[in-house]
Amino acid sequence: KFSSNGGQIMVPLDNYKGEGDYGFGKKFGWCEDKYGISWQFVLS
Repeated sequence: KFSSNGGQIMVPLDNYKGEGDYGFGKKFGWCEDKYGISWQFVLS
């Protein structure tokens, strides 16, 4: 649904494929909205 509104998902929240976490959070996500603004999410 996000992509249909003009944005794009660059890294989905469940993209980590290793053991443990990223070192700064358990999940990481990255997207860009329809205005070209990049958003990064870190969930711990």
